[in-house]
Amino acid sequence: MSTRYKVRKTPISVAAPITFSQIQEDGSVQDVEITFRIKRLPEKDIEALSAAHPAPEDETLAKMLDRNAKIFGAVVTDWDVLDADASEAAQKDVVQPFSQEALADLITGEDGLTISNKLNEAWRNLRFNLIAGAAKNSQPSPEPTSTAA
Repeated sequence: MSTRYKVRKTPISVAAPITFSQIQEDGSVQDVEITFRIKRLPEKDIEALSAAHPAPEDETLAKMLDRNAKIFGAVVTDWDVLDADASEAAQKDVVQPFSQEALADLITGEDGLTISNKLNEAWRNLRFNLIAGAAKNSQPSPEPTSTAA
């Protein structure tokens, strides 16, 4: 059954899980998941965001990741990186809680190229309504004066 289309005044943030392989300390490879909350924005806002952070002609991978960290800093609102069942020792190096600085560290860190690529894919899918289950994962963003999490 269909519902009526809603014209929203406030952009929603949608849960967008990404999975990638991460090298562990013992040399093994393990699939890990991070669920990012990404704001849906009108295309004019996305274009303005891209224009504010243009790619230079001499862009290196490091500069690209730094630029991506700035762009994603404007659209990623939260993440869930902790495994609720993980031991305290396993969680000691996990970046938590979410902050713009922690997001930039993640995107420019050792797995940054993979994470940046996966975030780009998730954002593109969200822009074109290709995320499966997006409706059940969507929640309105808190109002700017709200302290709701």
